[in-house]
Amino acid sequence: MDDDIKKELERIEYQIKPFDIVLIRTDTSKKFSQPGYDKLHPGLSRAGTQFLVENGVRLIGIDAWGLDRPFDVMVKEAKEGNREQLWESHFFGTEKEYLQIERLSNLEAIPIPYGFTVAAFPVKIEAASAGWSRVVAIIEEPV
Repeated sequence: MDDDIKKELERIEYQIKPFDIVLIRTDTSKKFSQPGYDKLHPGLSRAGTQFLVENGVRLIGIDAWGLDRPFDVMVKEAKEGNREQLWESHFFGTEKEYLQIERLSNLEAIPIPYGFTVAAFPVKIEAASAGWSRVVAIIEEPV
């Protein structure tokens, strides 16, 4: 998916800057109530995550079940002998620190591809490695 990321950045004429927050819109959130929802997203490969993080991104959000590729795809590849790709985006975080937010919704309501502020308000859960968060896009009105 790193080629897809590069193509999209080219399309919107944007170059990633340090500490950018990247929100990935797949529209998978619109399929939340469908059976197999957890297998309908493209997800990020390690290369895609690495590209973003090494270019300064510290928070990646996605409107899908998970940041990684769908579990059924990862399992199939693992059974074929490629176990290294299991949860590769998640595990990249053990090498280079970054945060991820999954299952975002309403990304289509953000009217511009960049130039807005993202605020994330996580709920602290004792002894947990994850939790939920209220994520808000703040778009300034032109003066």
